[in-house]
Amino acid sequence: MPLAYESQLLYYRRHAIGTCFAVRDQVPQDKTSHPLKTFLVELLVYAALVIFYVMFVIAAMENWLLGLYDQNKRRYAVVALLLIII
Repeated sequence: MPLAYESQLLYYRRHAIGTCFAVRDQVPQDKTSHPLKTFLVELLVYAALVIFYVMFVIAAMENWLLGLYDQNKRRYAVVALLLIII
């Protein structure tokens, strides 16, 4: 009995693998992802992340940046550029 079960399991594995390759090869061209659509989704995600980062920096370092701006504008400019780069 175990031999029949093993051969049946092997049959199902081969059948599943064959079906998978057959389905993958027969994908119509219009179902593929469009580069422009993918780019716009990525742009939206990155824009949301940048906005979140800017709001976080402003909220967390607001008083320190304001004091730095009042004391030394050159140092403030360097720190602001470093925050943009990071």
